[in-house]
Amino acid sequence: MNKFKKIIARILVTDPIKRGKEVWNHLYEGEEKPIGWQINDEPKVKKFVQKAKALSFLDYYALTTWLKFAYDDLEKNMPEHTTGAIEQYHDKWCQIYRQHLEALEKLDTCK
Repeated sequence: MNKFKKIIARILVTDPIKRGKEVWNHLYEGEEKPIGWQINDEPKVKKFVQKAKALSFLDYYALTTWLKFAYDDLEKNMPEHTTGAIEQYHDKWCQIYRQHLEALEKLDTCK
């Protein structure tokens, strides 16, 4: 997304976190959700990117903003003392968000 569109999106999208999560849910509506295994999720991420290409720049901005927020939130707020189940949940969603962010970054460089 070019700088001008980002500036406009920052002005027009009042709550990019909320809107981004809604866009995420919409893109995976009726689709099989990612499971956190990079190889198994590759076809799902490719479908996700194809759908993301069709988004308005405002929705695309909100989606990338939310993905960055969700990933950073998991990375920064990992409790020191966790059980194996919590650690698995954390690792799964970090993997999912990171994989999707990387795919969208590749899409941005191709535009």
